[in-house]
Amino acid sequence: MGSEFALNIDEEECRRFFNILNSQEYAAAKQKMPVQYLMKVGAESHQGKGVEVLDEKLEAEITLTYASGSLCGIVNEDMIAQKYIANPLLIYDRQKFDFRVYVLIASMNPLIAYYRDGFVRVSLQKYDAQTSEVTKEN
Repeated sequence: MGSEFALNIDEEECRRFFNILNSQEYAAAKQKMPVQYLMKVGAESHQGKGVEVLDEKLEAEITLTYASGSLCGIVNEDMIAQKYIANPLLIYDRQKFDFRVYVLIASMNPLIAYYRDGFVRVSLQKYDAQTSEVTKEN
């Protein structure tokens, strides 16, 4: 299955995504792992804002909005579907994490880059691949 689809940018990508959503393979994969995709707002999104798990409710909304893919190229919602990594690298007590580091590329020829240490974010919850429940920060 594909890894990332821009639903509003490329009509062909959008149709491929809905072909996957409507396939038997996708239904079988959801039986094993309920979360298969994340949906992200495509523009002006950062710090994890605008990211949602593609659960049954959101899947039904998107399927209705895009009429199961027949409205690809017509609906203009800035949304990206990204394949969910179900077996991420975990630290401590089964917790997900990410690094934030800063790099400024000042020149490409010659290559001049400046690096600054950032930080590590660690989830407060233990990771459970079998749930689609998301704890949201306020």
